[in-house]
Amino acid sequence: SQDATRHGLGAARDLCLALPSSAGLLGAVYLHGARGLPVDAERAYRFYQMAAAAGDPTAHSHLGNMYAEGTGVAASNATALEHFRKGAAKAHPPSQNGLGYMYMHGLGVAQNHKKALEYFKAAADKGNAEAQFNLGAMHIAGLGVRKQYDKALHYFTLSAHQGHTLALYNLGQMHLNGLGTQRSCPVAVQFLK
Repeated sequence: SQDATRHGLGAARDLCLALPSSAGLLGAVYLHGARGLPVDAERAYRFYQMAAAAGDPTAHSHLGNMYAEGTGVAASNATALEHFRKGAAKAHPPSQNGLGYMYMHGLGVAQNHKKALEYFKAAADKGNAEAQFNLGAMHIAGLGVRKQYDKALHYFTLSAHQGHTLALYNLGQMHLNGLGTQRSCPVAVQFLK
């Protein structure tokens, strides 16, 4: 079609058939509106579907998020879980984190903090900042574990080193209130700037 030609979709589809991983990259371009293209969640979804069909765990993670949030598709916790599980089966950290989040909050599954911790830990051990943040949140709240401010501080610090904004905020609050560390207003201010 003329629209497909204008946005290079004909060539993009051919590329995706020849190199399935490129479909996931095109999905990201459309999801975020990069490279001068408009944000188009429906096109992003189609490209992620192509990549997921080829077994790309990153595409499964993105599809899981799209279904969990209702971005470009009707929200469906069951479908989000299906995609997160497929990505997690390939030890993909963002998929493991997504699955942990679903168990933590009981979205489409019975709430299970032990399983959430397992998935978050698997992703956090591979450096996933969001999973590190989620582990910190579980330790500070005592979800599935006893409250351990020192562990919460550890995981928030790991996440904050990767620029996670909420982890930085939580570190500021912990230093301000002396949770898991000595109370220090000057340190708190550095995190809260």
